[in-house]
Amino acid sequence: MKKSLQVLFVSFAALFMLAACGNKNVVDNPPAEEKGGQTSGQSNVDQGQIQDTELASKAKFKEFELNVEYANDKEFSVDFDTLGDMEASIEDEINGKNIYGDDAMVQLNTKFDQLTFTKDTSDNEVIKEVLQVFNLDEKYQDFELDVHFDDGTKKEYKNKK
Repeated sequence: MKKSLQVLFVSFAALFMLAACGNKNVVDNPPAEEKGGQTSGQSNVDQGQIQDTELASKAKFKEFELNVEYANDKEFSVDFDTLGDMEASIEDEINGKNIYGDDAMVQLNTKFDQLTFTKDTSDNEVIKEVLQVFNLDEKYQDFELDVHFDDGTKKEYKNKK
C-alpha cells in the first residue's frame, strides 16, 4: 500500500511538471486584478511589466493571428490570444527573431497601440496598416489575418499576390 502511494505521488508530480513546462508562449505575468488602480499579489514582479501586460489585455483584440509569407520562403507570424491562457508570440523568419511570452506581449502592446483599424475598416486599408505598423514589405505572396475584436466580432483578412 505504501509503495503504491509513492508511485502515485511520483506519477502525479511528473505529470504536473510536464504540464507546467508545456507552452512557452504563455504569458507568465498576466494582468493582476485591479483595485483602485493598484495591482495586488504581484510584489515580486516588475511594475512596468505588469502595466505593459495590463495594457495589452485591454487592447481592442481578444485574438490577433497574422501570417505573411514571402517568395523567399520566409514568413512573419504573430499569435496573440487572451481567450483562455494569455499567449503571445512573434516569429520573424525575415530577421531571424522569435519572441515569446511576456517579451512578445510587451512588443505587441506597442504595435497594437499604433493600429487604428476597426471592424468596419476596408480589407485593403487593414492590410496596408498592418504591414506598415509591423514594418513588413508589401511584396508578400500571401497575407492572412484573423482578428477577434473586443466586442466579439470576428474578421478575416486574406490576400494572395
